[in-house]
Amino acid sequence: MAITPDIHIPDTIAGALSPTFIRRLLINLSGIIAIDPDQDPAAWAEEWQMLQQLFWALKPSNEVEAALAAHAVDAHYRGMEISKRAAKHGLSDETALRLHTSVNAAKRAFVAALSCLEKRQQRRAPAAPEPIAVPMFNAALPAPATRPLNGFANRAARRAAAALARKSARLGHDGG
Repeated sequence: MAITPDIHIPDTIAGALSPTFIRRLLINLSGIIAIDPDQDPAAWAEEWQMLQQLFWALKPSNEVEAALAAHAVDAHYRGMEISKRAAKHGLSDETALRLHTSVNAAKRAFVAALSCLEKRQQRRAPAAPEPIAVPMFNAALPAPATRPLNGFANRAARRAAAALARKSARLGHDGG
């Protein structure tokens, strides 16, 4: 018997995504749950609730971000399931190593999907406006900058002027 999962769409996102798209995406996402809903419906419902919470925590705002969020949730869930399997006793070293390699690949897929999703969300986020300095009436004027290098803009300019003065003095005495 196929189970139709309860889909909870937060009110803040309800208008931003196509209802058909999000319903189909989440129904497909519910297919990754490794628990048989006929054998343990309560455990399946808890897993489904956890997957939805993780999906909505990623705050997708359009269909592309929703697909990336679904990939991230899928990678996370598969990595957790493989980790559970790898922790069982009695596995050969070869099987355990293969499973741990798969877990690491799932972690990398999760991080890559999160990174891509965060980059997209940062691009769409408005930048904070730069503060504008507004002068106050009768405000004290800032003190003029002092020139600690005897009137030169920087130490290199002071050294260049000193070298030029020494060279001019030598040329005046030797060549003149």
